Order: sequence, then C-alpha cells, then structure tokens
Amino acid sequence: MAYRYMESFGWAGTDTTIFQSRYNTVLAGLGLQTTGGRFGNGPRGQVNNSGRQDFNFPGAPTATIRLGTAFQVQDGATMGSGNPLVAFLDANTIQCYITINTATRLLELRRGDNTLLATAGSTPVQNASWYYLEVICTLSNTVGQVSVQLDGVAVITTAANLDNVNSAAVQCTGIRIQGGNSGSGLNLYCDMFCADDVAAFQGESRVTLLTPAADGAASAWTPSTGTTLFNLVDEIPPNGDTDYISSATAGQQALFTFSNLTYTPATVFAVQTSLYARKDDAAARSIAGLVRSGGTTTAGTTYNLTTSYLDIYLDMWALNPTTAAAWTAAEVDGMEAGVQCIA
Repeated sequence: MAYRYMESFGWAGTDTTIFQSRYNTVLAGLGLQTTGGRFGNGPRGQVNNSGRQDFNFPGAPTATIRLGTAFQVQDGATMGSGNPLVAFLDANTIQCYITINTATRLLELRRGDNTLLATAGSTPVQNASWYYLEVICTLSNTVGQVSVQLDGVAVITTAANLDNVNSAAVQCTGIRIQGGNSGSGLNLYCDMFCADDVAAFQGESRVTLLTPAADGAASAWTPSTGTTLFNLVDEIPPNGDTDYISSATAGQQALFTFSNLTYTPATVFAVQTSLYARKDDAAARSIAGLVRSGGTTTAGTTYNLTTSYLDIYLDMWALNPTTAAAWTAAEVDGMEAGVQCIA
C-alpha cells in the first residue's frame, strides 16, 4: 500500500497560497477554514460555486487510485454532470468523476466527457450533512473498474469492464474537488487521503494534525531566537523567517514531541511528516524528515532545498519504522518527529 498524501486542511490555517504550493497548483475557488469540519471544531476546505482545487500527486502517475474524503454539499441541486465532488485527473483532463444527480440526489460515476457509467445506491445525499466517501478506481479503456462506499456502505460494488479514460494516457496524475454551478454550490471537504493501490476499502477515516509541543531527544539545530526549538516551528500557518531553526552541519538533528491524540483510533493507517523549509545560500542543501519511536530514530526521503519556502517535503509512514508493524495509538502519542540536515 502506497499512500500519496493525507490532508487535514488545517496545517496552513487560512493561507491558500501555502496550501496550494504543496500540490503544485493555484486554481481558484478554494477556501480554508480553521473550524466547521466534520467533528465540529476541526478544519475544513471549501470550494465555492464554479471553483475548484487540484491535488497533484508527488511521484509518478498511476492507473490505480484509492481516495477517501469527508464531504458536505450545501445544495446538491447545483451538482450534476460536469461538476464533480471528486475527479481523477490526467493533468487538466478529467478521466472520470463522482457527482450527485440533481434530481434523485444519488451519487453517479461519470467519464470525463460526462458519459454516465454507473449510479450509486439508493440513498439520496442530503444538503448540509457530512458523509464519508471512498472510491477505488482502476483506469482502462476496456476493463476499467470503480467501486464506491458511502459512510462504509457499498453503493457501487464494482462497476467493471469500463472505458473510464478520457485522455490519451491511461493514468491519473492527481485529483480535483469542485463546487456546484450556481451561487449556492458550496462544497466542504476534510479528512482526505489518497493511495495508489486498489486494496480493500479502508473505511471511514479521520486525519488529525499534530504540531510540535516540546523539544525532543535531539536539539542540535540553531534557534533564531531564545533557547528552545519547538516554539519556532509550531505556527499555523508557517511564518517564514519570522522565527525558525537552522543548520548547515550534516548529521545534525532536531526532534519534537507532540500532543496526544484527542481520541483513540481503532486503526492507525499511516503517519505523515511534513517539513516547511528553504536554504539561504548558494550551496547544495538537503534535509530529511525524522521519526523516532521506541528509542530508534529513522530518516525518511532526502530532499534538495530551493531558496524559496516549500511544503512539498512529505513522508508517509504506513508502518512504524521501528517495529515494521502498523502503528498503535500509543505509539503515535509517544512518537517524536523532526528534521535532519543531510548536506
């Protein structure tokens, strides 16, 4: 199982410029709110009428994709053909998408040219109610397959032998969320994940943002002010050079503890680490994210830095790297994470 990203919609606050830089896209229409999510006080993303937001995948395109997201429509009558709740993209071309039939309020699967491929279930989607959607999709010109669950209930068991490709390439490079086609067509989203596999449904899921709460087992990086590090890297949204930590010494690490989860998940599917960083000289500079569990520190992917702050330095840890087994809630609570200067 290879997760591409998880998204809480909370780490950038209301700064859509920072948010969109993560996914290498600047489409109009996305708004970020720090409250009003599925669990009351959590964050959410919102897409206004005729607006849209793309999430371009890190890594290579894929023909298999699994997507989960919570969503709420303010007016399902503004959806219909051409207005996806979620769409699978090849660049700017929609391969296929999930929308809501404006008359029946049932979910529909459509190809990017708006050809109806399947109708999902018999439960109409109500306005102003949160739902959790999960879609498993294999793209093909002849043997495409799509399965859909809504709130853990199969509404399309498997739509098979489909032509669910609308571009010249049988691939997905990212996803799109979109608003309706009139002034009341506001759609809300939170708790999103994407993976490039077609394993079994994950089921209704939640994405929680944790920020540094204290310095951890390593504090070798230099604070821009004061003597502690964690309070210089815990802002939402990131504040650039207002305060920061820095290192030019290969091998130096900075680790942080985090607040505990506010609930006990039945399963932890993955931990995602995120670095917001830049270099400030002409030399080649690189960093790696760190995870520390059970007294063992493990480095993730090495990333080369630019002179601009970017938030594309993500690592997905589907398994605890210390145990090589699924994370437990207790391990997440006891985890430290941070950064290492590679060069």
